[in-house]
Amino acid sequence: MAKFTDTEGRDWLIEINVATVKRLRAALPGVDLVDPAEDLFRRLATDPVLLADALYVICRVQVEERGLTDEDFGAALAGDAIEAATEAFLAALVDFIPSPQRRTLVAKAWAKVRDLEALGIHRMTELLDSGHLEAEAEAAIREMTTSLLTKKTKKTKKTKTETAGENFTRSPEPSEPTQAA
Repeated sequence: MAKFTDTEGRDWLIEINVATVKRLRAALPGVDLVDPAEDLFRRLATDPVLLADALYVICRVQVEERGLTDEDFGAALAGDAIEAATEAFLAALVDFIPSPQRRTLVAKAWAKVRDLEALGIHRMTELLDSGHLEAEAEAAIREMTTSLLTKKTKKTKKTKTETAGENFTRSPEPSEPTQAA
């Protein structure tokens, strides 16, 4: 059984079993842990609202025992609590898998996902801290500015040439006064 702590310091136990799966199916169409849609686990791991809804269904008995509402439960899920709840949910899901070999496989796959995510965060942090991103952005802005100014200058010169040509060839408009001879 997995556990997480919400922002109010309350501990919640997550246990996924057949009864839990049935409650989830009934309460949240499209959330089927036995026969999941292709992107269900990604959605649960990245959509805190969907995760909170699923966790509420899983923890409903605990919520009611504490005299809380769905709103109270969801209001205490933010920041680190969501991260902890996600980890606990996935740990409980791994525990639910009936085959020891498959449990091991899914646990390893999830560990690899976490490792890759940590690596991505580390590399992005290095990039942001290095100053290379700012230098590249500044170079791109300079290039765009130069390009736009060049186009504007060419357009202005062309318009002046066309306007000058019109001044020599156009007749006075009917509303313009003409000098009498």
